[in-house]
Amino acid sequence: MRVLILGGSGFVGSAVAKLLSDRCNSVTALARDVSQPKRRMPQIDWISTDIAKLLTPEAWLPLLKDIDAVVNCAGALQDSARDNVAAVQYDAMRALYEAAARLNIKLIVQISARPTATLPTFHSCPPSKPPTKH
Repeated sequence: MRVLILGGSGFVGSAVAKLLSDRCNSVTALARDVSQPKRRMPQIDWISTDIAKLLTPEAWLPLLKDIDAVVNCAGALQDSARDNVAAVQYDAMRALYEAAARLNIKLIVQISARPTATLPTFHSCPPSKPPTKH
């Protein structure tokens, strides 16, 4: 299985990336800075990108090419100079789900933290029906 991991250099993401790559999966991981994780886990295909800038399905399509499943371990917990919670946890995810639906990717695992007080509620849904704002 070809898996794309969002937030692959974080605490949870790096554990997921290692586990999946150890089990003979082809793993690609996204992170803002890939220099350290490339040295720690060279078996993984690392792509440097900022998820907060992937706000359209078209931005996601090249990253999802030939991918069977996505695991979202990326998480901004509060706005800062470096993190925009709404962009990372809502806008980019809507674009991801739409792009995944276009490419018929049927498995997206969401294990990222999401602050409940600041963003719309997401409900479980298939990639063919992206989350909606409630």
